[in-house]
Amino acid sequence: MVDQIISPITIEDTNLILKNFEGRASEFNFEGARNFGVLLHPDQAEAAEADGWRVRWLKPRDEDSEPQPWIKCSVAWRKRNGERVRFAPRIVLITGRGKSSVTEQTAKMLDWADIESVDITMNPYKNREGVANGYLKTLYVKVREDAFESKYYDIPDIDTPDEPEDDPEY
Repeated sequence: MVDQIISPITIEDTNLILKNFEGRASEFNFEGARNFGVLLHPDQAEAAEADGWRVRWLKPRDEDSEPQPWIKCSVAWRKRNGERVRFAPRIVLITGRGKSSVTEQTAKMLDWADIESVDITMNPYKNREGVANGYLKTLYVKVREDAFESKYYDIPDIDTPDEPEDDPEY
């Protein structure tokens, strides 16, 4: 039997659900596991399933809605033993001021960001059932900014530490 080769998948102008870039432990997640869900259109879901991807379906919120397809995507900067992975994911945050890279240390901000849309490429990782879950390769995140952020973005911050978690008095 020939093993099916599953190609990376790229999805543009979509959104994320169940965001856990921080790797918080929860009922559905063990400590340190960073992941999120990527929403699909029904036609994308059909094509992804045919290609060997594991597509999950959210239950409709009401009787007039349809089930929403999505794919789970893991984010890995390190292996389970703590070593850095060979090819780290690339995450880029896009705001009205430009774009900036998101790092392993700053990724948790995406858990609370008001995301307008994302473009993503995921690499496949076959599970025991032979279907693919995603591992993040590239993610461009366009953030929805409120009117005050746009109005005051050019005024420099004062008396604010650059990295609050590194400042013991913060």
